[in-house]
Amino acid sequence: MLLRKAIERFRRPKGNHHPGSSRSTRRDRRIDHHTGHQFADELNREHSGWLVIWLTWQREFCAMAQWPVDKPLVVTAATPKELRRAVLEAEMTLIRSGVLPPH
Repeated sequence: MLLRKAIERFRRPKGNHHPGSSRSTRRDRRIDHHTGHQFADELNREHSGWLVIWLTWQREFCAMAQWPVDKPLVVTAATPKELRRAVLEAEMTLIRSGVLPPH
């Protein structure tokens, strides 16, 4: 009986869980060096007023506005989706404040 429990314990999926939580497997969501640079290139093509780079060491994207503004405008995010949202929010803030003309 004890051996059966030990074998069953090793058959359970490994994941981010604690006793009482579901035993779902955890996906590795980190973006590697090559993929990060590919996403940054894609984001650069989508957002022409921004310089987008992949910060390999921090594993995040950084976008710097290329418009003449009083203070440097820099946004960072862990995923391309989050960066797109942050860039659009920053652009809308600049449009509302009259710094940028509406598209």
